[in-house]
Parts: sequence; C-alpha cells; structure tokens
Amino acid sequence: MSSTEIRFNRPDISESDRAFLAEAIAGGHSSGNGVFTRRTEAALQQSLG
Repeated sequence: MSSTEIRFNRPDISESDRAFLAEAIAGGHSSGNGVFTRRTEAALQQSLG
C-alpha cells in the first residue's frame, strides 16, 4: 500500500505560484486583460499561429 498522503481541502501553492501572485498584485491588475493575459495570448499566438 502506498504511503502517499492526499491532502483534501488544502490548496497546493508552489513558490512559483506565490511569485506570480506577487507580480499580479504589484502590477495592480486583478482581472482580465492584464500582463498575464497578454503573455498567454502571445504564447498561444506563437504556438498556434
């Protein structure tokens, strides 16, 4: 039997998640059409053409 613990009702927040949150908060934009939207659009455009 595996000893892996599954933590229910607890978010798994990594250090990179924390960094992205801090960047979004510092940018003062907390909804769509911000810097992360533009980055995602650019990545999709490059990937999909």
